[in-house]
Amino acid sequence: MNYEVDLTVEPAPRNSRLLALLGIFQIKWLLLLPHLILLTLITLIWGLVVWIGYWIVLFSGRMPDGLRSFITGYQRWLVRVVLWNAGIVDRYPPFTFSDEDY
Repeated sequence: MNYEVDLTVEPAPRNSRLLALLGIFQIKWLLLLPHLILLTLITLIWGLVVWIGYWIVLFSGRMPDGLRSFITGYQRWLVRVVLWNAGIVDRYPPFTFSDEDY
């Protein structure tokens, strides 16, 4: 089985000084508030989906594609928010599970 996860973050040629200033004064949390509210609600659903997934894997030996897609999409969105808040990337995270437009 292959359990690889690839996370590639290209270093920016120059980071935003304004975003760094907002991070110093903890203002970035306010800008992330819509993400944090949605992710908090989705986290409750995510926990239930993961638990259901355990049962499905226990009996069938396979995670359904829809559950896997939801779980990985949630993780992708969460990592984008964390990276933006930490100043690793300057692009504001999109409100999506997909990685096609990011």
